[in-house]
Amino acid sequence: MFLDPDDYWREDCVELCLKAFADSKAQGKQAEIVWFDNDVFYENPAYRTTGLNAFEKFLEITQDTIITPKIWAETCIKLDMPMAFATCGMIDFSFLTSIGIYFLNGATHEDLSFGVILFMHATHIAILNKKLYVYRIRDDSTTIFRKTSNISVPPFLQDLEEVFHSAHTARKYNIQESAFHMTFEIISMLDKPQHKQARDFFLKNICCWSLSIFCFDKDPHNIKQKLPKLKPYVKDLHLGRLNCLKHLVISYPKLGFVYAWTQKLKYGGGKKWLEKL
Repeated sequence: MFLDPDDYWREDCVELCLKAFADSKAQGKQAEIVWFDNDVFYENPAYRTTGLNAFEKFLEITQDTIITPKIWAETCIKLDMPMAFATCGMIDFSFLTSIGIYFLNGATHEDLSFGVILFMHATHIAILNKKLYVYRIRDDSTTIFRKTSNISVPPFLQDLEEVFHSAHTARKYNIQESAFHMTFEIISMLDKPQHKQARDFFLKNICCWSLSIFCFDKDPHNIKQKLPKLKPYVKDLHLGRLNCLKHLVISYPKLGFVYAWTQKLKYGGGKKWLEKL
């Protein structure tokens, strides 16, 4: 199990997970993953949101307590919503080590590619409809930093801050760069025929996300020029709005300024586009 240092588990979390593993075995559907919901503690009320979270939306469609990766992927596709996973569950350690999966070093939102790869390699996933993990939303976290003026960067991003002269822009650039690296992680780890449907869906979403790299005037890690490497894997995918333009930019990154212009126009020009990335 993974626990972020500013979060905590409910006191019966581990016990309930172990019971879920035992119950799945008793039903002849031995799960490798127990997946549960999270509660949220808002340290800063400005971040408060309403509505269902991804886990709750998932359970509106499937009520089963033990599912297969196929059902999980089909539900994600039906919801048109990629789902991340890292802290909200327990993983069989022998299974985890057998598939050779790691968190991407220096990446933000790496739980997206980690969760997709992990779930698609499982045989069964046990679902616990309980909020067992308490996620703290606070200022200056690694993922939420839009509503505070005092933004810092972790040590591994200091080189980007020196280039952009802005902690906010450095962290935004890292998010887009992370999407690019996660794209190749999914390509390499989901290379079997039975993974194709899920791979194409998640690849489409993360690939489109990474294209926002063109909205930055500087590209210190040269991500833009690496995009043509994606061409063989996305050539048959419909990449949503501006599909033809996106494919053209992937093939010819020098045209990326056109994509950047459409995004800045969409979000009203100025620096509003950066807040939306």
